[in-house]
Amino acid sequence: EGAGAPAELAVSLFLGLFVLYAPLTLLSVFRRLFSKYRVTDRAVYVEVDSPLRKEVQRFAYEDMKEVVMIPRAFGLWADMVVRMQNGDTHIITAVDEFDAVKEYCVARVEKARVSKLG
Repeated sequence: EGAGAPAELAVSLFLGLFVLYAPLTLLSVFRRLFSKYRVTDRAVYVEVDSPLRKEVQRFAYEDMKEVVMIPRAFGLWADMVVRMQNGDTHIITAVDEFDAVKEYCVARVEKARVSKLG
């Protein structure tokens, strides 16, 4: 559970000193303030609670096909790519402690796949 990796925010704030990186810095700050992800035993949730929109997305393990982590900034954080069985792809950015999150999600996806077959 988290609001994004603190390292992502720190790197973005540093790089925000350069004019070209300023839009990405703002995106990182807004993501930290208004977006949260939560990994439970049944699903992965992404909650957006900004002044402009409120949204909760739920990705159930039994609907997932694959979970891939893409490390960023020398492994300080990662982006999580969730591929669904219906062909949709969802990206959860700035996941902290991504190795543990990936292991947990992959185990849950396998468990859901086995229980579906059995």
